[in-house]
Amino acid sequence: MKVSIQFQYMPDENRRPDDGADNTLPIEAGDGQFLAVPNVGDTVSYESHEYDYASDGQLIENSGREIRVARKVKTVHYSYFDDFVAINIVVVDVPKGEMGLRLKE
Repeated sequence: MKVSIQFQYMPDENRRPDDGADNTLPIEAGDGQFLAVPNVGDTVSYESHEYDYASDGQLIENSGREIRVARKVKTVHYSYFDDFVAINIVVVDVPKGEMGLRLKE
C-alpha cells in the first residue's frame, strides 16, 4: 500500500492551517517500505518554501526559494483509500528555546 505524508503549516495567529502543503514534495513510501510517522507533540524538520512580498502585500513573482524548517506536530489525520493512505500533518512553529532542549549538542 502506498503512503504519502504532507505537512500543512498553521501560523500562530491563525485558527486554521494555511491551504496547501508546507513541504515542497510529498514524502512517499511504496509497498513494503518503512515510513516514520510523527506523533502529536513531536518536532519535525523538512524542506519547505518561502516567498517575498512587496510593501502592499502582493507576492513578488519568482521570489520562492527552498528553506529548511523545524515545526511541531499539532494534529495528524489519516485518509484511507483502497490502495493508498494519505497522512495530513498540521504543524506549528516550535516555541523559542524548545528545539535547544530537544537536541543534544
